[in-house]
Amino acid sequence: MAKRQSSRTSDSSYFTRLGMETELQRLEERAAQLRAWLGKLPARAAAAVRRVAGGDGGSPSTRRRRRRKMSAEARKRISDAQKARWAKQKGEAPSTDAAPADAVVAKAKRGGRGVRKGAAKGGSRKMSTAARKRISQAQKKRWAAKRAKAT
Repeated sequence: MAKRQSSRTSDSSYFTRLGMETELQRLEERAAQLRAWLGKLPARAAAAVRRVAGGDGGSPSTRRRRRRKMSAEARKRISDAQKARWAKQKGEAPSTDAAPADAVVAKAKRGGRGVRKGAAKGGSRKMSTAARKRISQAQKKRWAAKRAKAT
């Protein structure tokens, strides 16, 4: 009786597989028809159809967006507004020292995009000897406390 069930199962999987193969063949034929039809369209119409269908152009989510360009004046306005907010938060008066033409120079001094950090100061950032000494003394103090705690 067990053999009879297994043959029934294999028959059903065969027919299922046969149905899927038939459906796949039907879909491939339809795709070939659509490709032939698309080849007969004018170039601009074909490109529009491909865009809508998600063909060569890719879907909107996979296409790369162009980067927006912002003028130096717009960056300066945004920068000044943010500096004013920071100054307000700290309780200081906002400074209005740089003109819009100097925005690019100011950006380079701050280490903006494409400018190596510390380049405006004439080298990489360095810690003062006094700062190094403070850090060293603080660390020695921590180690001494840890040693005292361990013994």
